[in-house]
Amino acid sequence: MVNWLNFFKVLRRKPPHIEALATHNHFSGLNSIETASHNRIYTLSPWVYVAVNRIAEACALVPLKVYRVQGDQKLEVVQHPLEILLDNPNPYMSRFELMEQTIGTLELTGNAYWLLVGDMTGKPMQIWMLRPDRMSVLPDENQFVRGYVYEIDGKRIPLDVAEVVHFKRWHPANDYYGLSALEAGRVAVSTDRAMSEWNRNTFGRDNGIPAGIVNIRERVTDADFERIKQDWRQSYGSGQRRTAFLRGGELEWVNIGLSHHEMDFLKGRQANRDEILNIFGVPVGL
Repeated sequence: MVNWLNFFKVLRRKPPHIEALATHNHFSGLNSIETASHNRIYTLSPWVYVAVNRIAEACALVPLKVYRVQGDQKLEVVQHPLEILLDNPNPYMSRFELMEQTIGTLELTGNAYWLLVGDMTGKPMQIWMLRPDRMSVLPDENQFVRGYVYEIDGKRIPLDVAEVVHFKRWHPANDYYGLSALEAGRVAVSTDRAMSEWNRNTFGRDNGIPAGIVNIRERVTDADFERIKQDWRQSYGSGQRRTAFLRGGELEWVNIGLSHHEMDFLKGRQANRDEILNIFGVPVGL
């Protein structure tokens, strides 16, 4: 009888690429500035906020149970230590908050970290969230990951592999860090943000006045020219970015800007919204 395991005798005892990966990624940690930028986008983009919150809250509401597999059946293990730990991660956080922050951070940055705190026997007793923008993975030539470093205001705190649980999304170009959905949606988010800023300036700083030229057809003196500009801006706002003056005498308004209707502004923002929500996998009507 042929032993099929003989086929695998040629398998290596250690992945041959681990050493090369450790050397290649030694100085290529996650960009903390980029991660901080993702966190800032969350506070500035309503659609990113909605998408991340919907996902995080929905996941946090899912009950977490421990089961023992017995044949074809799954039997719930009541009061399992893991269930107890997840229900009470630490004195300042509930299970809902732990899962909400974990999933939310994972959606925003592509990475989420738990710090495990144990008792004298090494049994995990608490779970604490760690910010991805403060965390660095230390590659290892033999074990893939040697440990982690958590940095706060220049103070570097070394962490053992056993102390950290690293959740990450798949990243096609990085072996140690995950990829955020925001990377794929960066253009849509930036475009929507720019449109929102333009809309605010139009009705705020520019008082709803479209970009244009005040054409003075007849020649006027320097004093009259300055007086006309001053009177206009006192009546219609500063308009320094949106109004130009050409010398003449008789006043004529020449519109050189596009209105909201001409730009199909509302549809443009709706398209950005749909793209951002689709990137996160959130239905538009949810």
